[in-house]
Amino acid sequence: VAYYCGTQSTRGGHDKEAVVWEDLVGGHDMDITKNANNYFSDEGLRVNGAKHNFPDAIVDTVNGNAFTIEILFGDFVSIGSSFNTFISSIDDHFALFRRNSENVLELKTLGNGRIKIKDGLNLLQNSLITIVYAQSDVCTIYVNGVQAGQITTAEGSLSAGNLFIGHTDQAKTFD
Repeated sequence: VAYYCGTQSTRGGHDKEAVVWEDLVGGHDMDITKNANNYFSDEGLRVNGAKHNFPDAIVDTVNGNAFTIEILFGDFVSIGSSFNTFISSIDDHFALFRRNSENVLELKTLGNGRIKIKDGLNLLQNSLITIVYAQSDVCTIYVNGVQAGQITTAEGSLSAGNLFIGHTDQAKTFD
């Protein structure tokens, strides 16, 4: 459905001045709140203290029968005092984040338990995190291709509202 590459912010290449993160396959471009802490660098999109909303097509996909999300992290720095919010829905029906007090990578979905993976800070360094979700089946998290956790999913849609990456609350941010 979509492919956002931090080191290729536009369909024509990498533009560090971009304020739109262009979807390289589906045309579902995302507006970026660009400021001193949120911008494209040579390494990718730096996210610190802002929410960047995914287009409705991405929300519709997450609310569908099945999806896969992959996030490639570079040199991860935890800034928030309570959480590091990676992808979340406004109603919290779907969220991938680091719970700082327990140092776990955590995934929660509507009506299910949670997947908690220990050693979250170390786990996020230069890692590919993959979520594979199938409605009325299972949700699995992989770290660098190795299964790290799994839960049984509920029947029906996640009913997730607006999805975003990052967070405006400094207690929930990262770089």
